[in-house]
Amino acid sequence: MVIFLFIRNLDDCFKEDLLNKIHVSMDLAKKEIKMAELFLKEAVELKDLNKELWAFSSLWWAFFHAAKALLWKDGIKEKSHICLIKYLTENYFKTKKLNMDFLNDLEIMQTIRKNLQYSPIKIEIEHNFEELYNGCEEFINKINEIIEK
Repeated sequence: MVIFLFIRNLDDCFKEDLLNKIHVSMDLAKKEIKMAELFLKEAVELKDLNKELWAFSSLWWAFFHAAKALLWKDGIKEKSHICLIKYLTENYFKTKKLNMDFLNDLEIMQTIRKNLQYSPIKIEIEHNFEELYNGCEEFINKINEIIEK
């Protein structure tokens, strides 16, 4: 088992077998976008039912599946959420293919997801759902544009 504190950079993700090069699959990339859209829709429905924690969780999965679409497009398999973000940072955010605001939202949602999943007590989320929802919707749309090129 890898201790994630030792994952300092993208190379570590590949060395520790948390990211692997595989065949490119545009079909799976498009299916990931569909999953992202489904989770985004679910997030709103949960929020409307006053299930805020579940709504944020669903919002994370929308971000996650959209991000995974880019990995399938590039022929990369992930085994770590942290490494997925590191991959996108190096290959999409630093290269300005994706806006850095998306990275901020993705990291916020990763933190919320971890807190929701692992906290022994109910957490209070300080971030605005609508802002993160809008950011996720834009993220999915932008990734869909990249995949369709």
